[in-house]
Amino acid sequence: MTAALFRSGTSPVHRLNPTTKLVLALAVTTTAFAIPNVWAPLALLLLVLVPAVLVAGVGREYFRLLPLLAAPVAITVFLLQGLFFPEGETVLAEFGPAVVTEEGLLFA
Repeated sequence: MTAALFRSGTSPVHRLNPTTKLVLALAVTTTAFAIPNVWAPLALLLLVLVPAVLVAGVGREYFRLLPLLAAPVAITVFLLQGLFFPEGETVLAEFGPAVVTEEGLLFA
């Protein structure tokens, strides 16, 4: 699968050392989880990743694959938080031990 996602080029992003790209990816990921603001991951996406993708010239592939890769993660997080949020009080539906609460859905 990595061969299908690889795109050779001469952009500044392509010329970076692979270790530098790995460190930047880890820094962006860690920052997204470290900042307690719910808008921080979106801000990082718009301010760091989108410009890097556009500079690298792989925007078409990135914007085509982003929803395909992000959707399963978002759906899973939404379901787990919505069903198993421990501090929820306003019950919307019950499925055995799994309870959908308004607070859980808002947190998700």
